[in-house]
This record gives sequence, C-alpha cells and structure tokens, in this order.
Amino acid sequence: MTRALQSLIGQLVIALVAIALVAVIGLSALMNWQLERVVRDVHAESLLILSEGIARTVSFDAAGNVVLALPSDIAQRFARGTGRFRYLLLDAEGRTIMASHDQMKSMLHPGPIAEVEAFEYQDGTTELWGVALPLRSGDRLLQLQLAEDMSSAESILDQIPGRAFWPMGFGVLAVLVGASLVMLLAARHVLRPVRLASMQAEQIGPGSHIRGITVPRLPTEVEPLIRAVNGALDRLDGAYRRQREFSADVAHELRTPLTIMRTQADLLPDRALAQTLRRDIDGMIRLVNQLLDSADAERLEIGVDARVDLAEIGRDVAAMLAPAAIRDRKSVEFVDDGGPIVVRGDADALAGALRNLVENAISHTGAETSVTIRMERPGSVSVIDAGPGVPENQRDAIFERFWRSDRRRGGRTGLGLAIVRRIVAAHGGRISIHDGPSGGAIFKIELQPAPEHDSRHPRRRLVGPSLRG
Repeated sequence: MTRALQSLIGQLVIALVAIALVAVIGLSALMNWQLERVVRDVHAESLLILSEGIARTVSFDAAGNVVLALPSDIAQRFARGTGRFRYLLLDAEGRTIMASHDQMKSMLHPGPIAEVEAFEYQDGTTELWGVALPLRSGDRLLQLQLAEDMSSAESILDQIPGRAFWPMGFGVLAVLVGASLVMLLAARHVLRPVRLASMQAEQIGPGSHIRGITVPRLPTEVEPLIRAVNGALDRLDGAYRRQREFSADVAHELRTPLTIMRTQADLLPDRALAQTLRRDIDGMIRLVNQLLDSADAERLEIGVDARVDLAEIGRDVAAMLAPAAIRDRKSVEFVDDGGPIVVRGDADALAGALRNLVENAISHTGAETSVTIRMERPGSVSVIDAGPGVPENQRDAIFERFWRSDRRRGGRTGLGLAIVRRIVAAHGGRISIHDGPSGGAIFKIELQPAPEHDSRHPRRRLVGPSLRG
C-alpha cells in the first residue's frame, strides 16, 4: 500500500478520484440550490401576477365598504376543497376585511408593508408560500396577502427545467474550470519530488559536494532512473578522481628528476647555456608545482568553523613579495583600515590564491609602478596593477586552464588563475575583473564574512607561499 502511494500513477489516480468526488458533491449542491431558487422565483412571480389581478377588482361602495368582485376563473382557484390558493385582505390596522377561508389570520408579520414581500406560512400540516402587497385607494391603505398550498404545485414544476437549464450550465462550466485548476495544482504537488531531483542534478559538478540525487518519497516509476543516474555519477566521479590522482602522481614523480637536472645545470662550465637550461627547468618545475596545486584545489573543502583574518593574509603576502618587486624596480602597496577582516575560509589556500594574483600583477605592471593590495569590508580584497589591463571579451576565458594571451608571457603555464578561481569557488565566493582607475586591471575576490556572534579567534598562518612555483 505504501509503495502504491509512492507511485506516480497511483498518486494521480487518487488525486483524480478526489477531484471527481469533490466535483460531484459540488455539482449536486449547486443543482439543489439552483432548483430551489428557481422554484421560489417562479412561484413568487405567478403569485404576484395573480395578486395584481385581484387588486384590480378591489373597489369601495358608497358607504366606504370594500367590494371584491372576483372573475369566475380567478374565484375558482380559491374554492374550498378544489382550489389551492388563499387570499386575505387586511386594513391598515391589520384587521381582516375579507378572506377566502374562514378564521384566517394574517400570514405575515403584523404591521403595514411598503412593498411586495414574499413569505412562507405553516397552517397546521399545510405549507403555504405567498406574497403580500400594499393597496392604496385615495387615503385608504389595504394589504392583500395571497398564498398557495405547496402540496399541489404541478403548474410550477412544469416551468422549472426551462428556467434552470442555462444558469446550471454556466455553473457546471465554472465547476469544471475550478476542477481543472485543482487538478493542475495536484499534479504539481505529485511531481514536486521530480522537480527537486532535477534541481539537485543541476547543482552537481566537478567541484560540488553533492555526490548524487537524494530526494525522499520519489515516485516508484522514477526511482530506477534516479538509481541509474546516481550510478553514472559515481562512475564519473571515480574517473575524475583517478584523473586528479594521476596528475598529482606524475607531478610528484617529476619533482626529484627536475631538481637534480637544475643542480647539474648549475655545474655546467658554459654559464650562458647553464642560465638557459636553468630558466627552462624552472618553468618545468613551476608547471609541476601548479599541477600539484591544482590537485589540492580540487580536493579543497572549507569547514563550517574555518575562520581567517583576510587583512593579515594580505599583509603577509605583501611583505613576502615586496623584495622581489623591488628588484624589478616595482613596489607592492598594502591598503586597509587597520582592523581585522574575518572571513570564513582556509588560510593557506587563500594566501596562495592572493599570492598568485599579486605575482601575476607584478609580472604585468610596468617598471617604476606599484601593485596595490586593497582590503575592503565586509570580506573582499582587490589586487590593482598598472599593466595593459584585460579586454572585456577575455575576462571569462582568462580563468580557463592553459589559456594564453598577451598577459601570459615569460613561460607561464596558464594554470595559476584557474587555481585561484577554484579556491575562491570552494570558499563560496566570487572573483571578478574590472578596469583600473588609470589603466591596468583590478582582480577582486569577494568572500563570505564570518558571523559576527562567533567570538573564536581566526586561524593565523606563517608567512610563506602556498601556491608553488
């Protein structure tokens, strides 16, 4: 039974049955209400026509007495035993002047009336429906009450179908429209787990922490598909993991031979050749180190309680890279407001990302210029250079692996900015590129600030590189 309720078809059937049941009950109630309303309307109209005919026969004699001269066809309707109508004529004080039946009393509330009023009256076991209308002759005010015995209402019933058909048709149409809307809402509710599964699938990627689609109470018809998709994702994740491990293993295996080659190149008697080989070997070492950094960045996961002082990281990176910039007749400037900027993150990973951006900026800014590291609250850092800038149509491609342009010179591999973007993404942040105020480029990292109520001290780090090479 539980599995049947999880079935997409089963849930749709239950929903349709419930909708049909509600529609039947609603239509039945509508038909009953409409028929009763039409019966009362037709009855009131027929009584009003008859009462107006009686009112035209009312007159006064010379002594001021009321005279009621009913035509024979109307008088037959009030005959005792055969007639089903009753009338009662009252004066302004509510006293009976004339009546079709003996011992009749007012069938309506006492007192005068200003307009036509419909009423129901129970006379023993007889149910009467009627109308009362005021009659005025000169300064005299009378009241005529006319009622019909509802135990004999054949003439009214004959008129009901024609009067009720069209209004009921519109009512049925309205109910069907409402039922369709309810059916649409029910279908959306039934298919909600499928929509949640598709939303989870959209979030799955190489850097995401979601390993599969896990949605409770999935319809049984969809479960085999979700199992197959999760199996495919597991296989892809395994292949992706083996690829990262292969790159890391190759990089580790190459580090020692390259270090030996660098040492041997220093021993060559030809200094020009030694310098050329050393430059090439340094480029290979840098590539190997960045492959290791890339593998580390892909595995990076930020703990919920990880907190660092972004301003402290910026000061450390500026102090570490300033000597190298000075040797190239450049400078590194650090700008902040003097207070800590606590963000959620990993200190070593963020230091490596910022170091990579500053090194990139130093390599592209001109001599006698400065690279600025500017800290901004609540949790962002900008690296500003005086170089050629980054064209707007290249600002997305520049973060792709092994991408090259005029900004990628001097043997650079094109991995550094890709690693920076991966580190920032792992922190739930974003990196963007803007034009500098007087030329050059601004690389801006925006991170999530740590909760203000969290009083733990941020993790400190030692001055030193994180991204290798």
